[in-house]
Amino acid sequence: MRDMNRDSYLILGASSDIGMACIREIAKKYRDTNVEKPLILAHYCNSREALQNLQKELPEVDFLFLQGDLRKEDSVTDLIVKVQEAVTTPKYLLHFPAMKFSYMRYKELDNAYIKEQLDLQLFSFLSISAKFFPAMKKIEGSRVVVMLTSYVAQDLPPKFMTDYIVTKYALLGAVKAAAAEFGGKNLKVNAVSPLMMDTKFLAQMDEHIKEMSAVSSPLGRIVSAEEVAPFITRLLGEDCDCNGENVVIDENCFT
Repeated sequence: MRDMNRDSYLILGASSDIGMACIREIAKKYRDTNVEKPLILAHYCNSREALQNLQKELPEVDFLFLQGDLRKEDSVTDLIVKVQEAVTTPKYLLHFPAMKFSYMRYKELDNAYIKEQLDLQLFSFLSISAKFFPAMKKIEGSRVVVMLTSYVAQDLPPKFMTDYIVTKYALLGAVKAAAAEFGGKNLKVNAVSPLMMDTKFLAQMDEHIKEMSAVSSPLGRIVSAEEVAPFITRLLGEDCDCNGENVVIDENCFT
């Protein structure tokens, strides 16, 4: 049954650390208010249990769990159908899916792995946005935020991250194209590029690299997803008037 009369948030990669941190921030908005509970359309691939535990923690919001491997076109299509059955069109979209970090030298290209990254992050976004953005642009206050990385805001990114960098730049292009065509009075489509966060995404990163990043940071540490989430969810607010922007979240945001 469709539920079109309350705020709905489609969160792709909701079981990620940043996804769950953003859901907590969204819940705060509705805490101690008379506003109807929002519906969190929480996409996950494997980590349903983490979302179920979060559901117990947050009575301010309702959850609908949506399983799917966004690297597979059929799974993306199935996800779209389930969203349409639930709400017809979501008001908000947060796009966080990503495979865990791994090193890739340019001279050792793994095109199959790069295609997996593109399928998961880029082509899933293209398919889902093409389906929902024409209707979302008619809904006042609709907002979209896509996760990139601070590396796309630098003159040169770090070495040995070919698949990650290529994918994020491609995704930035998709954000710009969508913002140009659908963004306007009602719908705002933006990207966010945070600095390195201490999340399970970095599980395969060399600990020495993380230590060096912490030492080189003015903060003297790597920030948490919980610290970054408020900056992301601000872009969902009605007072956010930017469109087609890549908003950088760096150390200056925390000092």
